[in-house]
Amino acid sequence: MLYENRKGGKMNYQQPWHELTIDISNAVRRDFDFDNFFNSSKYANGPAGVWNFRDYEIDKLFNAEWINAMHLQKIMIQTAMVFYRKPYYIHPEAHIDNRHNGTTCISAINWTFDPDDDSEMVWYNVPESVPQCNVTPADTKYQSWPMEDIKSHQFASTTIGTTPTLVRTGIPHNVETRSRSRWCVSVRYADQHFVDWEGTVDFFKPWINNVNS
Repeated sequence: MLYENRKGGKMNYQQPWHELTIDISNAVRRDFDFDNFFNSSKYANGPAGVWNFRDYEIDKLFNAEWINAMHLQKIMIQTAMVFYRKPYYIHPEAHIDNRHNGTTCISAINWTFDPDDDSEMVWYNVPESVPQCNVTPADTKYQSWPMEDIKSHQFASTTIGTTPTLVRTGIPHNVETRSRSRWCVSVRYADQHFVDWEGTVDFFKPWINNVNS
């Protein structure tokens, strides 16, 4: 489903993603080997993996210079998730991201490392059924619905690719991996001052691609 960043001269807050102009060329450490990271993990030879880099270890993934550059722009990076999925793997649940205190994580900045990425991030309207509350193997909380209960509620999808993209994580979403394996970084930042998705989009407006001030 296709959207435009601007609608009627205003931001389109219904769109659950926005491409950003943030420079990520020096974000990930050059000595971080994703394949070795996966093969030496508990997920080795499996269809998927998820890892959580907390604030005290995020410099194992990101360059300190890049983190500092983001902080100077008032994007206060705190943690990051790393996801791996093999081709054609689709997780059997859609989910909403929660913080450790149980509140909803409104958004994240995601990108993959494959310029030919053909997977799709998919968003769903919240169904009437009650979600399950779970904890990922990376010790992060989430609410989930089985795909068979939520698939008909799909309202948007996009391919993230290598462009840093603001994504809405406070509503049900999933990733449909296509013909290529998928490594994705998901940056989490201080967002307690963002009341909702609309406030988040307003904050990131200076970096949203194809949007004039």
